[in-house]
Amino acid sequence: MINKLTMQLAGGIVVLMLITGLSLYAKAAVAERNLARANYETALESNRKMVAALATERAERATLEQLFQTRLDDQRRIAEEAAQTIRKQNAEIAEIRRNYEDVDVYLAVPVPAPLVEWLRAQTADNSRD
Repeated sequence: MINKLTMQLAGGIVVLMLITGLSLYAKAAVAERNLARANYETALESNRKMVAALATERAERATLEQLFQTRLDDQRRIAEEAAQTIRKQNAEIAEIRRNYEDVDVYLAVPVPAPLVEWLRAQTADNSRD
């Protein structure tokens, strides 16, 4: 009878230990699950913030690219206007040179030395008055 009672008591202790072990395992699993859920929520919130920041960056980039394109268009327009102005001025200069070609030929004729001396003398006399 004592043997039977000892066996029942040992079986009860084993069952009690199994229940305690399973209970502790379940508590550890629940704690691990809660920690994993908290980490997941943190990562999800961080991801939401990063998506919002990325959207802001994309909007800023689009604005900057539009401004940059406007600036490039303005610079191209200014360069073309400058080139047209230079072409126009060069054409005007060429026209003036063609119109006064005979004056250039006249001015290219050397002045005789006696005439130069006489002009200097005349200029000197006029500067004294």
